[in-house]
Amino acid sequence: MSRVPEHILQAIRDRLPLSGIIGRHVRLKRTGADHTGLCPFHNERSPSFTVNDGKGFYHCFGCGAHGDIFRWLAENEGLDFRAAVARAGDLAGVDTRQWTQPASGHLTDAVSKPENAAARRLRAAGTTKVMGGPEAAAWAAARRAREEEQRQSLAKRIAYALELWRGAQRIGGTPGEVYFRGRGITCDLPVSLRFHPAVPHPMLRWRPLPAVVAAVQKPDAQLLGVWRIYLAPDGKGGWRKAGVHEGLPPKEGAKLGLGDVRGGAVRLCRAYSGLAVAEGIETALAVMSDTPGQGCWAALSWGGMAGIVLPEIVTRPLIIMDHDSARFEASKSRPFGIWRRPGIEGGLRLAYRCIAQRRHPRLWLSAHEGNDFLDDLVASGSAGRGVAA
Repeated sequence: MSRVPEHILQAIRDRLPLSGIIGRHVRLKRTGADHTGLCPFHNERSPSFTVNDGKGFYHCFGCGAHGDIFRWLAENEGLDFRAAVARAGDLAGVDTRQWTQPASGHLTDAVSKPENAAARRLRAAGTTKVMGGPEAAAWAAARRAREEEQRQSLAKRIAYALELWRGAQRIGGTPGEVYFRGRGITCDLPVSLRFHPAVPHPMLRWRPLPAVVAAVQKPDAQLLGVWRIYLAPDGKGGWRKAGVHEGLPPKEGAKLGLGDVRGGAVRLCRAYSGLAVAEGIETALAVMSDTPGQGCWAALSWGGMAGIVLPEIVTRPLIIMDHDSARFEASKSRPFGIWRRPGIEGGLRLAYRCIAQRRHPRLWLSAHEGNDFLDDLVASGSAGRGVAA
């Protein structure tokens, strides 16, 4: 059988609102352009699962599950890709038999047999007996092998992250503190920040560099990862982020995560009702320096901002957004590209999710394009007194 043409797949997507298909299995609530609900792929108490009909995909900010209508049908009904296309085509009234039906005229076992839901339950239970034919059994076995390999790889990364954290020292009086003071940070540095004199860098063939090592805690406060900020002398008695002079790409490689950091944050203070959330550690510390008494956590990236899981006690979060300049991004799924402002996008996604969780988010955004909170603080001596209070 030949490959299913993209225009056929798109015709199916256009005719089938994804929220309608997923809504048969997940209780969804409309939130702006999205539908939100409890994720069907992992246990959670607050909804982090979103469905966007306009973009045609679902995404969970808690576990990272992501896909379109074909991925959903494959995962939910235990189908391979062609069987999922055939199933979706039937629902949409699009004839896909030319690409999904064997020459004999019979549908594949994965489509024609009614045991798919049972097959999915058997596979989830870890049994090697999978209904749906030998092709489905082979697919399930390969998937289990991939998942086991991923689990082992993650376990190794977590172990290395914890070893690195235990080997780091308190940040006071180290080049790590000098770096933050040089950036304009005046608040006390919390115990979640440490310094290590020699952390191997993967982009430099594991050549060690000094680094700030920050603890990344999961929603249950468990430490399963760290965030590294690699440093280098600035030639003036201070310290800066490592860069091109150390052999790293421009603006890349100075900050890296390690272990399991999904949904986590660098907790620079205790959690409370009015907690602030920013992307970078430096930005979060700038908020705390600018407004004494205002605590802030670092989500580490715009994607981390969108996916951070806040404790229930945080009812009025203050979301500190980076005013990123617009950037053009293209991909295979978007060949014509799209203009994005990641810092704003991540903050708004978190805000929408907070509203869906009955929280009352507040937003801060610099008036100057390209600036974040720290940039404004350094430029004017105060980025937002009263705003962050």
